Amino acid sequence: MILLVAIAIAVLICVMVRKHFERNWMKGLDIKLAFLDKGLTVMETSVLEEEVINRKKMGLPALEIKYSTDNSFIFDEKRGTFVSDRLYRKDVFSIKGMQHIKRKLEFRPTKRGFFGVNSCTVIARDYFMKN
Repeated sequence: MILLVAIAIAVLICVMVRKHFERNWMKGLDIKLAFLDKGLTVMETSVLEEEVINRKKMGLPALEIKYSTDNSFIFDEKRGTFVSDRLYRKDVFSIKGMQHIKRKLEFRPTKRGFFGVNSCTVIARDYFMKN
């Protein structure tokens, strides 16, 4: 009987933690993607800056950021990069509460034009890596 009560309490705590995470993971979270240079020539090295700011006490064990840019970019760091009609990039962060993370990714464009980040998706996994 005590075992059943302990299991019921554990399930209740897990459900409450999951609901709290679902309601609050986006609060106080800022994500910025920025090109540091306004203009470039072909094959000139530049930097794409990823910045994640968590202004709450709750940490995020797995924060996944997916975005796409022009497929003419050549990134020095190939991990998390997939090229087809566009260049798709996926970066995963584990960020504590009240933490600021900044990554600088060097790249070179292989053609001229106006470039930007077209789409950005943010996915957060809870403490049990379910949602």
